Amino acid sequence: MANKKLDYLISDKYEKELLDIDYILEQLEKERVSELNGAKTDGSLSLYAKKLREEIVSLLCKIQTGEDEYNNECSLIN
Repeated sequence: MANKKLDYLISDKYEKELLDIDYILEQLEKERVSELNGAKTDGSLSLYAKKLREEIVSLLCKIQTGEDEYNNECSLIN
C-alpha cells in the first residue's frame, strides 16, 4: 500500500464531523448521561456509544473514499 499525502487538512474538510464527535465527548465529560444524573433529556450511555461509533465510521469512510457523503458500501468497521 503506497502512502499518499492528502492535499487538504482533515480538520478543515471534515470540520462538521469532528465537531459532532467532539460534542458527544463533551456530553460524556460533563456527565450528561441519563444513567448518572437521572435526567430524561440527556442521552443514555449506550446511545452516546452508538452515536460515537457511527460518527467515527462515517468519518473514516468519507476520508477513505474521498467523498463528502457517507457511502453505505464502504467496507470499514461497522
